[in-house]
Amino acid sequence: MDEHVSAEAKVIRDKCRVFAERYNPDMYDYVESSSFPHHLIPEIAKLGVVGADCSKDVGGKGLSCPDVGSMFFELAKLDASLATFVLLHHSLGQYTVYKLAQPELRDKIFKDTMPLNKVMAWALTEPETGSDASSI
Repeated sequence: MDEHVSAEAKVIRDKCRVFAERYNPDMYDYVESSSFPHHLIPEIAKLGVVGADCSKDVGGKGLSCPDVGSMFFELAKLDASLATFVLLHHSLGQYTVYKLAQPELRDKIFKDTMPLNKVMAWALTEPETGSDASSI
């Protein structure tokens, strides 16, 4: 897959790998206690993953799907829940705003969400099943 990943993305991917290796010993405790390592959010922001496939004019890096996928792969090797947190913030939150929001609203939201000062959320609810996605 490396031949499909840009040089810039390889640098970020490698930062994700180092991050994962550094925090891997601690993740088991979070899994066991059903808690989330909120203190890692500023470190995640420094990796450069959030908004990586958004264009540079909005604060992203303009990278491709294989580029971003290689980064998330490294985070997922650390912990699936941590990778899911970043992926949901990025893909369901940031990318939806990037593609669909008016520029003024997008810029207002991205001011806080690109650096992870605020976290994007996505909710699923259905009249018959509520938020139980497996029942849809």
